[in-house]
Amino acid sequence: MRPTKEEVMAFIHPTRPGEEELRGLEKLAPGDYEIYSERLNMILAECKDVFSKVGNSNWVLSGDLIVGLHNAQGDLVSSCLGTFIHSVTAQNPVKWIMHNFYDNPRVGVHEGDIFYCNEATYGGIHNCDQLALMPIFHDGELIGWASSGTHMAETGAIAPGGMIPWAKSRYEEGMNLTPIRIAKNYQLRDDLLEMMVNMIGRAPRQQVLDLRARCTAVDRLRMRIQQLAEQKGNDFVRGLMRKTLMVAEEGARNRIHRWNDGIYRIVCFTSGIGIKPGLLRYYCTAHKEGDHILFDYTGTSPENDSSFNAMPWVIVSYSALYMYSHGFWDLPVCTGTLAPVDFRIPDGTFISANWDAAIGRAPHVCENNNELFPKLFACMMFSTDDRLQIAAPINGVGGGGGGYMGGGGAGGEVGGSGVNQHGVPVVSSGGGWARNTMGQGGRVDSDGMDSALFRSRYTPLAVMLRKQRLIFQLFISGRSTGRIARATENTGVEPVATSRPSSTEYRLRSAPGQAGVVVFRGW
Repeated sequence: MRPTKEEVMAFIHPTRPGEEELRGLEKLAPGDYEIYSERLNMILAECKDVFSKVGNSNWVLSGDLIVGLHNAQGDLVSSCLGTFIHSVTAQNPVKWIMHNFYDNPRVGVHEGDIFYCNEATYGGIHNCDQLALMPIFHDGELIGWASSGTHMAETGAIAPGGMIPWAKSRYEEGMNLTPIRIAKNYQLRDDLLEMMVNMIGRAPRQQVLDLRARCTAVDRLRMRIQQLAEQKGNDFVRGLMRKTLMVAEEGARNRIHRWNDGIYRIVCFTSGIGIKPGLLRYYCTAHKEGDHILFDYTGTSPENDSSFNAMPWVIVSYSALYMYSHGFWDLPVCTGTLAPVDFRIPDGTFISANWDAAIGRAPHVCENNNELFPKLFACMMFSTDDRLQIAAPINGVGGGGGGYMGGGGAGGEVGGSGVNQHGVPVVSSGGGWARNTMGQGGRVDSDGMDSALFRSRYTPLAVMLRKQRLIFQLFISGRSTGRIARATENTGVEPVATSRPSSTEYRLRSAPGQAGVVVFRGW
C-alpha cells in the first residue's frame, strides 16, 4: 500500500470540488469570505499558541511548527506556522488516509480518531517530523481535517539526534510510522504510546509530551471548526474552504502571468556527501509560460549511500519556503497557491531517491533551493512591478545547522543524549539556531541581513539553557560568505556546544575575522 512517488506528487495539487462544496459556495454572501476566512486565521493562531504552550521540545516552544486546516479531501486550506516547509507535506498523509482507510471496513475514519505518522515515503520530509491528523465531523458528516506537526530531535536511530550523516539506509534512521490511529473516541491509546516510548528510549518524556501537544492542537482546531459549523452549517464551512483554495489559485496565476515568459536555468553545487568528500550537483530549469511554471531538475546528481538524499516532494516543500516568503508572500498558505506550479524530478537522483534510501538529511539537501530559486525568480521578475520582491539567496546551511547546538559538532544533527540538570533523559537539539537565523544578501533597495528569519522560527537561548547541560558559544555576524553585495551576507549565528561548566559566565569579546562573539556559559 506504500504510495508511489507519482501518487504523492499528485497529492500536492488541489482536488476537484465536490457537490457539497459547490452548494456551499452558493451560500456565501458578499463579505462572508473576507470575514470568515479571517476567523479561520484567528482560530489557527489560537491553536498554534496552544501547541507551543503545551509542548516540551525546543522546536515546539520556538514555534517552528504548523497547525493546518484541511477540507474533507485533504487539501490544506489555511495554516498558522513557524516554517513553510510543512505546508506541503501535512496534506499528503491525509489524502493517503482518505484513499486507503476511509472506506476500509477494517480501519475507517471516525469521529474522535487521531492518526499519527512520520514516514517520509508517505509524503513527509524525514522521520524527525511527526504529524498528528484528526478528522473533523459535525452532525455525522466529515467536513474537514486538522493537522499539527513539528520536528522531533530523536528517532531511535543508530546515534542520538535522528539526522545521521553516515546512515546508509532507512534501517539505520530509527522510527518510521506509516499513518496509524493513536486515538479512538477522543482517547489516546496507551499501548501505541508505549510502543513509541520504547522506540524513542533516549528521550521518552520529550516524545510523549510533544505527541500530546500535537494532539491537543488538532483537538482544539476540531472543536473550533465544529463550533463554526454549528453556527453556519456544514455546507457553509465546506464552501468557505473551497473558496479559499479558489482565491489562492487565482491570485497565484495572476501573479505568475505578469512575470516574464522564458526558459531559465541555474546550477549549483555542494561539497561533501555525508561524511565523505564529494560533489553534488543541483540542476534546475524553469519553464515559465503564461500563468504556469514547470521546474525541471533533469541533470541533478544521482542518489548516494549517505543520508544526503530526499524524496521529490521535499524539494517542493523548500520551493514553497521561498515562494511563500517572496513571490507569493501575500497569498494564503494553502494548496491552491501552488496549483500553477509543477515539478519534474527524475527518479534515481538524490532528490528522488529509492524508498529504502537514508533520507535523514533531506532538509540539508533541499535547502539549497534557497540558492536556486532566488536567481530563477529574479530572471522572471526583474522587469515587472514585482521586481522589489527579488531577494538574494539565503545562506542555505548557516553555521552547519542545528547540529552544533545538538552537541554533534560539525557532524550535524547528531545530538548529545543523557540526563539533564533536572534528572530527565533528553536528546539535545538546537531548535534551529544556526539554520533558522541564516543571513541573506543585499538587494537593489536595501542592505543584506546577517540574520533573516524568512525560513523558520528558532528557540530563545534562555529556554535552551533551562533544558540542557550545554554551554553555547554564539558567533554573531560570523564569516562572510563572500557574496557580492553592498552588505555581504553573513552567517547569522554559528553555535558551538560543549559540556556544562561549573560556573556562570557571560561575556562579549572580539575575535579575528568575527564581528563579535557572544559566549554564554550556563548555571
